Amino acid sequence: MPLAPTDGNAPRLAFNVTSKNVTAQAYIELPLSYQVTHMEFDRTTVPGIDNYVQTQWLVFINQLTVRSLGTQYIPVIDRALPIPPTMQSQTAAAANPTNQPTTGLSPSQLATWDYSFTYSYPAAVQDEVSITITLNAPHTDSGQSPAPKDMSDLFTALANFVTNYPAISGDLDTYLIQITAQTTDQTIISRSTAAVQALQTLVTNVATAYVDQFSPKMAALASSALTPTPIAFDATLQPESDTSDNALVCLRDITIGGVAATFDANTKTISNGQVTLPAPVIEILPAQYTATVVNPPPAGVTLAYYYPATNSGSGTPPLNVSGALAESGRTVSLPDLNVMVYQNALSSMFAERNKILTPDDQVGTVSTNPAFLFQTPVVTFTDPILPRITWPSYALRQVAPVGGDTVVDYMTGFFASLFEGASGTIKLGIGGGYSYPVGGISGLPSTYLPLYLLQPVAVDISPSVPPAPAIAVTQQVSEWFAATQPSTAGDAAMDFGLNLFSDQSSEQLLLTIGDLFFTTGN
Repeated sequence: MPLAPTDGNAPRLAFNVTSKNVTAQAYIELPLSYQVTHMEFDRTTVPGIDNYVQTQWLVFINQLTVRSLGTQYIPVIDRALPIPPTMQSQTAAAANPTNQPTTGLSPSQLATWDYSFTYSYPAAVQDEVSITITLNAPHTDSGQSPAPKDMSDLFTALANFVTNYPAISGDLDTYLIQITAQTTDQTIISRSTAAVQALQTLVTNVATAYVDQFSPKMAALASSALTPTPIAFDATLQPESDTSDNALVCLRDITIGGVAATFDANTKTISNGQVTLPAPVIEILPAQYTATVVNPPPAGVTLAYYYPATNSGSGTPPLNVSGALAESGRTVSLPDLNVMVYQNALSSMFAERNKILTPDDQVGTVSTNPAFLFQTPVVTFTDPILPRITWPSYALRQVAPVGGDTVVDYMTGFFASLFEGASGTIKLGIGGGYSYPVGGISGLPSTYLPLYLLQPVAVDISPSVPPAPAIAVTQQVSEWFAATQPSTAGDAAMDFGLNLFSDQSSEQLLLTIGDLFFTTGN
């Protein structure tokens, strides 16, 4: 500890520090000061006694002013190696309850979903958990592969390698190791060169045959791949302040696609200037406590959460640090994702111990000796998870029509809202029919007449241009209605079944609306 402003020559005081609870505090805060109470004078040596000085002391009756040495922060190092986190489960669910009426929901809200995953990790306050959520993560298996090519060339190349490598390896061990900067024996040089060239030929033949064998599958994967969007951040647990033990989870270094992101407390979104996404949420004991944004966050922190009791009238205090440390489970969520833009998600994480052992305002300027940094391996789920949003029905007439008042205009308005803020391609399947109640009485079972069915086809996602196949089916149903003039009594309606699939080789179903109906009665 410096005993004066540090100028390179200031005296320092050294002493040992032991923490009673290492995992509960990342540093010890010591406000230091000193006060002159005595003054030494008349220093003289004593003849015959080495290394002894005789002095006199003056005691001040009126105490002098206390001099502050400032606040010192002593890092508390946890020498125990961290246990790797355990990824437990991940979910992809509709953001709005699909078992509730859709009245008041816009088409774009029908396509939103929430991603979340849970993990378990026995954390200490010295730990920083690094999490990456990748949206549109590549699949490990495409599900449908191109027809396999003849493998005879690859088999032949591998057989030649297995057969000839032992002899080539023997020549390399015999001749190549003899070559130095001073070697002039042409026999050793030529035989070493021949062995290296033979090995290069074998390896090149295997590599070429492998590429020829598997390049069609890799090309198919590349051609249909969505652009991955990784969201990365580091999370730490710490007390709210020096005087409050309320638990805070602080998120630092948030990036989207590798570009630093900022947090907007009003919209609860993060943005890197080009991509805007909902802010990630970290929950602890969500049945008892609610993750609540801290505004403003601590210094150097992009986003922070504290955890008041879910039942505000219960008198239960907010979650404290010791309670958060006792609970190893965490739920990380990314809400309100647009399935037209983000069709799957995959998470990975690791923990690093002793990286941050200072107050927030010193993070980035004071670092830990690398000898005390311990990191776990990266853990992840096996495959990305895809949402499957299923709506029983949706009334077209609650959509703002585009251009007029026909069913085609309402369908155009529906897709304008559904595709809002999205781009790319998706596979669309749609069927059209007509239904009317028995006897024209509302509430009785309806008779359904299937009319048209379109198998899934790839369409462009554009808010300004509705998908032509869907509009064609809608137009055909409308023309049938005009020509046939069926009953319009009661709950009679034109009915459309809509299915949207991922435009990937796996063609996973993402969104389905069982009955997208347009009432025809008065």
